[in-house]
Amino acid sequence: MSGVVPTEVGPDVALRVSRRIDWRFLLPDPRLGRTGYGGVPDESLTEALRVFADDLVTDLHLAASDSLDGAVLHLPKPADLAIAWRAVRPGGFLVAELHGPRLPWDRRVVVAGVTETGARWTRLGVTGARRYWLLPSRGACTMMVDLDDAASVRAALARNQGSRSGRAKALAGRMLQAVGLLPRVAPDVTVLAIKLD
Repeated sequence: MSGVVPTEVGPDVALRVSRRIDWRFLLPDPRLGRTGYGGVPDESLTEALRVFADDLVTDLHLAASDSLDGAVLHLPKPADLAIAWRAVRPGGFLVAELHGPRLPWDRRVVVAGVTETGARWTRLGVTGARRYWLLPSRGACTMMVDLDDAASVRAALARNQGSRSGRAKALAGRMLQAVGLLPRVAPDVTVLAIKLD
């Protein structure tokens, strides 16, 4: 596996694209190795994966079982999840990038990923998935908030309350968290799972 920062590209390119995949630091090992990509095409994500993965497999249907160190999906459908999970080796990772309700054209993607992460992913054999809210956005992420950890969510919502709108957003966020709806409305969520067996 290559190092965390690739040597094949200049540091300016690596720095420019690295922020797009900062979730790699949530992995047990941030080196991506042989990585599969699927779901809806996203140019900035593909560019970052090409720079940081040792080998990028862009057609998960062609990947043999347990042949990948990890798989990254952007706006996946349930079938994408099953194919990717089969291709990931034990100890490998699955990352799914999801968008909240600002994309009303396909609520199935949101529902399958964000609000049913536990039940649906378990039915597909994916276990131990964690949801992270990327703030302020996926492209300009400065904070990854673990949506499955109430203390992390409270700490994130407590920030930036210096204005009336900031306080109102924090109050709305706390109310949504209290009733379990924050993962449903968070605009940029990344779900991460490690394949244990």
